[in-house]
Amino acid sequence: MSWLEICAVALALGYVILAIRQHIACWLLGGLSSALYILIFWQAQLYMESGLQLLYIALSVYGFMQWRRASEQPQLPITRWPLSLHLGLAVPVLGAALLSGWWLSNHTDAAFPYLHSLTTWASVLTTFMVARKVLENWLYWIGIDAVCVVLYWQRDLHLTAALFVLYLVLAIIGYRQWRRDWRP
Repeated sequence: MSWLEICAVALALGYVILAIRQHIACWLLGGLSSALYILIFWQAQLYMESGLQLLYIALSVYGFMQWRRASEQPQLPITRWPLSLHLGLAVPVLGAALLSGWWLSNHTDAAFPYLHSLTTWASVLTTFMVARKVLENWLYWIGIDAVCVVLYWQRDLHLTAALFVLYLVLAIIGYRQWRRDWRP
């Protein structure tokens, strides 16, 4: 555990709490946390997770712009995607995870290449869903966070693993809150 990890965890926790409350500042905290996690995950040989943080920074800008645009008009509404879209998006996520997992296992010393490739690509999709305020994002996070708890614990990132236990709880709270706010 380092001061870098402590700061990254604090910022990440702030991101989720503000996202649950649908507060635009969540994107700033998320981007800052991601910048710190680039270094943390690289040192832990979780290269896909490190690369994911670059995408999170870009998605933080995108999410901020989406939510800001909505603040100039009526609030961006919470939506739901049909099951067919979720199933259709699973194919490219699994394909990308298999391809990057194979590449990492053959060309790097990455830890858990297939598992962290899967959590990485699923997280990209899920963060996009948060930016678009898709209700089911919270259900995705529950699964991703559960896997990440084990992954980070195995790499001795105990504080980050604890953060992901909190994320599990917050994802449940987030789902309940957003479901309450959702207007069909």
